[in-house]
Amino acid sequence: MLDRRLLLPASRAAPVPLRSSRSCRRTTCSASGSLSRPGRDPCPMIIMFAKEKSAKKFNLEKFEPMVEVTPRLSAKLPVHAGRDKNNLWDHKTFARGFLKFITSNAPDDVKSTPAPVVAVEEPDDANQNVREQGDSITLLEERNKSYSDSRRKVIFGGTPTIDGFSRIAQAYESSDQRRYLVPCPDCGEEHELAWDNVTWSENAEAPHEVFGLATPASARYACPFCGSLWDDTARFRAVRRGRWVATAAFHGVAGFRLNELVSPFPGSRLAELVKKRLVAEKALRAGDDTKMRSFVNNPADATDKAKVTVKRRRLTFEEFQAIYEKAPQVALWLQNAMLLALVSGQDRSTIARWERSFQQDGHAVLTRGKTGVRIAIPLELRMDVLGMSLADVIARCRSTGIVSKYLVHHIRPNVNAPKGAAIKIKTFTSKFKEARDLAGITGDDAPTFHEMRSLTKRLYMEQGGVDTKALLGHMTDAIADLYANSRGLEPLKVKISKR
Repeated sequence: MLDRRLLLPASRAAPVPLRSSRSCRRTTCSASGSLSRPGRDPCPMIIMFAKEKSAKKFNLEKFEPMVEVTPRLSAKLPVHAGRDKNNLWDHKTFARGFLKFITSNAPDDVKSTPAPVVAVEEPDDANQNVREQGDSITLLEERNKSYSDSRRKVIFGGTPTIDGFSRIAQAYESSDQRRYLVPCPDCGEEHELAWDNVTWSENAEAPHEVFGLATPASARYACPFCGSLWDDTARFRAVRRGRWVATAAFHGVAGFRLNELVSPFPGSRLAELVKKRLVAEKALRAGDDTKMRSFVNNPADATDKAKVTVKRRRLTFEEFQAIYEKAPQVALWLQNAMLLALVSGQDRSTIARWERSFQQDGHAVLTRGKTGVRIAIPLELRMDVLGMSLADVIARCRSTGIVSKYLVHHIRPNVNAPKGAAIKIKTFTSKFKEARDLAGITGDDAPTFHEMRSLTKRLYMEQGGVDTKALLGHMTDAIADLYANSRGLEPLKVKISKR
């Protein structure tokens, strides 16, 4: 995810702080950057570690394996050549340059060798006074300053430790503070993944000694804008579509931050993270805060607790009607999409792939695109407030006069799609927004296409007689309850039985 071009001379971003959790392949970024140079722009390079043990571990477990699987570099850096003075564990020589691993507690190492590219692994652990000769990082930076801005790079990579004293946090705050924004697969809104958005059920049949009534396997990530719930597969796909966005002015320093929620490692799956959190909470209640501090330094990133405060409000039926009225001005297919989404309760990806052939024994048989859950919806399902059944909506979708395998399809050709072609998922969002704006429904919290799923659930709950949990493809009560929540749009209703 870190743009390796920033480690090459074409970029004039001299210092590059990368602030991350300990489970985000951050150290591999240093390896990737060091490997980029021998093949593209050879020069002297230095990577400083807090201790010799860390440097040797990096060489053995990360650097050498990366060289071995890169044929173009293995010829330049024979990492397993025996008794080769050009291939010591702490000094790799190649044409027109070298790579040197040093430690922060050895003043001769820190002060002796000039290099245009220097990197510091875990700045917060580096020696701040090397045998009374000064801070190791400052001394290392002195080895770099004689080179021109177009050549030199200073790279910091580490996990913040003590709030207010963290070197990597201070470096990041002095940078352009780039954050990795991940788009929601349902509403399309981007945000930085945060632990506050992880949710799980508390409905275990019997209390666990550590987890209590919590069920870690039910863990999902909730989009803070639309409430859409992602499993690990959806989260990983969303992360791959993310992008870096600077949040501060650029003054020569590019800074990046990540947390463990972007990690694809098996140990970083949501269920595993919830287990770690619950174990840490139990230890904290017993007076041991070490596990919680370790947990916070990974998924939660202790020194900055920025949260997404904007939340999409729920869509009302009156707003649905207003948007529906304006839909033909935006796209001829949009009304069909809105009706199909509202009556069926399905998401954009399922609506986009809904084929005419998906009918069997009086049911529409679908597979939800995001979760893979198979659903059989009776065609007689009727939404009373609309006065239409699912069969009515499907018949309307089929009556466009266009030959297409999809229920919702382009009715007029355009430069990107012929008549009858499927609608792209992001087009549902953009065209709905255009119709919503025409209806005068605006603002940062204006509801998106995805909010029709919550409206579907609320309307059917009011109507009664429909299993909305099965209809929306929810596997747990906690997820179903989230969609039933009107987010303050409607008062809680007290239901009483007649005497």
